[in-house]
Amino acid sequence: MRNLFVLNFKTLKRDLCLKIILGLLAVALVMNFEYLFSYSCYSDGYDPYWMPFADIELFSYCGGYLVFISAVFSSFYIGKGYRHNTLRNKVTRGLRRESIYLSNLITVFIVCTVIVAVYMVVVYLMAISLKFGFAFSRAEILKGFIYSLLPLLSLCCIFTAISMNIKNEVISLVVCFAVVAVMYFVWFEVDWAISLDGPTYYYGITEAEIKAYEFLEDFLPVSQLETINNRFYCEFDSMYEPIYQGSPISPRIIPMSLALSVASSLAGILIFKKKNIN
Repeated sequence: MRNLFVLNFKTLKRDLCLKIILGLLAVALVMNFEYLFSYSCYSDGYDPYWMPFADIELFSYCGGYLVFISAVFSSFYIGKGYRHNTLRNKVTRGLRRESIYLSNLITVFIVCTVIVAVYMVVVYLMAISLKFGFAFSRAEILKGFIYSLLPLLSLCCIFTAISMNIKNEVISLVVCFAVVAVMYFVWFEVDWAISLDGPTYYYGITEAEIKAYEFLEDFLPVSQLETINNRFYCEFDSMYEPIYQGSPISPRIIPMSLALSVASSLAGILIFKKKNIN
């Protein structure tokens, strides 16, 4: 396993997909700086939606960006192994398929985690340089970052299971995006169903149905990321004291993310073990 990791990280130096993702990271950071800078120049009086605090910007990656980079990197990094016959060579050398699978999964997760960490650190430094404060303590922010790694792990496990069992990286990416689209569709439907504009308000639904909807909200990685992002949203009074803060993150995210990660990884490994990669 150790040798596989060393080989994986050596190939990352020449990985075009990673370079493109890092380029997109730079673009996202420039846009974030422009956004923070425009707010730092705000001088037209009190606005309850103006933010003297930059907590929400630290977690702006919890939207589509994190889902996008994990899907793209998983598909193209693993797909490159099929295109260059790297996976076939590893199998013919007698390496266990479970080790090959897990080394790729962990590599994908580590790369995505480092990208997220770099994003947060750079945004944090930009916010400080522009004299923004933070409504939440460093401990809360660190807790939010750790929580965001759980749905990231689930996404990496799902995308790796897809990418390891589809030889063409483009088809793999299309399937990953299709899975993401389904998750977003289910989440939007669930969010609408229990909102004031949905059937809960107009027609009423049973308590069992509400619990089922809440379960889906806590279970889907995309809704978990949105929950974490909303946790750090604030509105303020004229003295910039918080009058609204996002609701606490549900502790159910932990067991649900781990269960989804384990289930998707086991399914991916079982399929990969029987797959003909010649």
